[in-house]
Amino acid sequence: MRKYLPFAFAILAFALPFVLYLKTLAPTYIPIDAAEFTMCVHFWGVCHPPGFPLYIILGKIFTVLVPIETIVYRVNLFSAVFGALTILIIYLSLIRLNVDKFVALLIVLIFAVSSTFWEYSLAADVFTFGTFLVSLTIYFALLKQKIPAFFLLGLSASHFYITAILWPIFYWYLMRDRETKRQRDKVKEFFVYGFVFALGFFPQVIMFWRMQQNPEINWGHAKDIYSFWYYLRRQEFGSIFLIANPVLTFNPIKVYKHYVQYFIELFSSFGVVLPISILFSGIFLNLFKKREVLFLLLVFALILFVQLFLLGTIDPTGEDNPFAISKFYLATFVPIILLIGMSVNKLSQHFFEKENTYPVILLLLILGLYLLSNFKTHNYSKNWFTQNLVLDGLSSLPKNSLVITVDHPFYFGSLYEQKVNLKYMDLTLLYFPNEKNRDSQGYHPEVFNRVEDTRFVNKIKEGKTLGAAEEYVLSTISKNLDRPIYILQGSFEDNFFRYLKPYIEPYGLFWRVKADLSEIVDKQKIVSVFDNLKNKGFKKSDFMFRQQASEGVTYAISYHSTGALLGSLGDLDGARRMFFKSLAIDESIKSVRDELELIDKIKSTFAQKDKLIADKNDSKLSELGNDYFSIGDYRDAASVFEEAIKITQSSAQ
Repeated sequence: MRKYLPFAFAILAFALPFVLYLKTLAPTYIPIDAAEFTMCVHFWGVCHPPGFPLYIILGKIFTVLVPIETIVYRVNLFSAVFGALTILIIYLSLIRLNVDKFVALLIVLIFAVSSTFWEYSLAADVFTFGTFLVSLTIYFALLKQKIPAFFLLGLSASHFYITAILWPIFYWYLMRDRETKRQRDKVKEFFVYGFVFALGFFPQVIMFWRMQQNPEINWGHAKDIYSFWYYLRRQEFGSIFLIANPVLTFNPIKVYKHYVQYFIELFSSFGVVLPISILFSGIFLNLFKKREVLFLLLVFALILFVQLFLLGTIDPTGEDNPFAISKFYLATFVPIILLIGMSVNKLSQHFFEKENTYPVILLLLILGLYLLSNFKTHNYSKNWFTQNLVLDGLSSLPKNSLVITVDHPFYFGSLYEQKVNLKYMDLTLLYFPNEKNRDSQGYHPEVFNRVEDTRFVNKIKEGKTLGAAEEYVLSTISKNLDRPIYILQGSFEDNFFRYLKPYIEPYGLFWRVKADLSEIVDKQKIVSVFDNLKNKGFKKSDFMFRQQASEGVTYAISYHSTGALLGSLGDLDGARRMFFKSLAIDESIKSVRDELELIDKIKSTFAQKDKLIADKNDSKLSELGNDYFSIGDYRDAASVFEEAIKITQSSAQ
C-alpha cells in the first residue's frame, strides 16, 4: 500500500485544485481578455501581440477533443486544466527537491487557492498556461534533463518573451560538469542548446503562416515579414514597456510602487510566515549555499526585476490603471513556492527532528483560511454580468447600426454573440483599441472605403485640436452618416468622445450620433431603452473583480447622461429618477450628486416663480434662469430671463 502513496499524493495535487476550479468556473466570458481568447481559440486566430500561438493551438485542440457545453466554457475549462497541471508540476518539483510529501502537497494547495492564481484558473486567459510552462521548464531543469529543459524554455519564451532572459542561468545550472570537457565540446554544447532553445519558437512560425490565411480574428493583419516583426515587438503599444504612450510614461517611482505592491501580494498570498521562512532558513540554516536554491533565487530575481521594470509606465495604485497587475507576478511565484517548500522542510528537520506535525498543522490552517476567505469572491459559476452587458447593449440597437467601441471585453463579447451565437448579425462592430491599430479596416473595408463628409468634420473640429485617434474615428463616422451610428459609453469614453458634443445624445448604454441638430429628441424612446435590461439591481461595490466594477460604471454613466438629457428637455422628475439610478450603482460620483442638488433647487425655486414675479425679485429669477442654463434647459432659461427683464431692463445683459 505504501508504494502507491506517492502516486496518490500526485493525483491529489491535480484533482483537488481541478475540482475546486470546476466548481467555481466561469460559465461565459468575463473581463478582460476571455472573450478575445475564446474567439482566437475557436477560429484559430491571432490575438493581441505577442499572439500566444502555443496557447491558441493547444486550446483549439482541447476544444475539439472536449465537445461539451459552449465554446467559451471549454476555453475557460482549458485554463482550469492548466491551473491544476501547474499545481501538479510544482508538487513534483518539490518532491524532486526532497520536500516531505505532506508539506509539498499543502504548500501547492495554498498556491492553488491564492487569490490571483485561482482567479486566472477560472476563465480564458494565458496566465495559468504561462505559469505551467515556467513550472515545467524548472522541473526538467531540476531533473537535469538538458534537452527538454532548453526546449521548454524556448516554448515558455515564445509565450512570454520575458522568460528568454533565463537562458544564461539555465546554462550555468545545467552545465555544472563542463570543466571536465574540452573547449571544443563546450562550444558545441553552447550552440546545440541554443539551437534547441530556438526550436521552442516554432509556434511563432505557425502563427505567421496562420496570419496569411486571414482568420476571423487577425490582430495586426501582418502580410509580410516586416509587419510580422512589427507585431512581434508589440510596436503597436509603443515600446518594450507593457504600455507606452504620451500619457503613460516610465517613472522610477512607479517601479518602486510595483515592488511595494509585489511584496504585499507575495506575503498576502502565502500567509506572511511562509516567505519569511525563506529568509530565516537561508540566513541561519545555510539554505542559500545549495546550488538548487541559488538557481531558483536567480530565476526569481531576474524575472522580477525585468517584469517590474517593463511595468514601469503604469502606476499600480492609480485609479486609471487598466490592469489587474497581480497576474504579471505569477511566473515569479513558481521559484518562490519551491523555495518555501525547501525552507519549511529545512526548518522542520532542524527544530522538530524531521517530525512534520507542527508544520503540517500550520499549513493546514493557512490553507483553510485562504480557501474560506477566497471562495465567495472567486466563485464565478453564476457570473453572467459581462455577457448580459453585451446583450443589454446590442439588443437595444436598430438594424444596420454601426457600433463603435474602445472597450475590449465589450467588442470581443459582441463578436462572440455574432460569430458563435449568431445573434445581431446585422450590426457592424468597429473597435479602436489605440491610435495605431487599423484592424477594423481589414474586417470592414466597406465602412472605410467611402467619401468623408468634410462639412461634418469641419463643424466638429471648429475651435478644437484633435489627436490622431480622434481624427481617425471622426473621419470614419463622417463616412457613414447615412447609417445609425452608436458609441458605447464609459468613463474613458466620456472624455475621449467629448469632442463630438453636441452631435451625440444618450441612447441606453450608447451615445447616438446625429448629424442634424434640429432633429427632435424622442424622449419616450430614449427612456424605454432601459426597460428590459438583464443587469439590474447591482452596485459597483458588489464586484470583487475590478474590470467588472468598471463595466458597472458604464450603466451608471448611461443613467447619468440620460438624466442630463431629460433635465435639458425640462423633465426634471425624469432626470431625478435617472440620477438616483446612477447613484444606486456608484454613489461616489460627485457630479451626479451636484446635479441632483441643482435640480432640487430648480424645482424649489420654480414653485415660487409666480411670487418672485409678483415681488419683482429679479435677482432670484436670474438665479433660476442661470440654473436652467446650467442643466442645458435653454428654453426654460430664456422664459425666466424674459420675466427678469420685464422687472429690470438692465438685466437684459
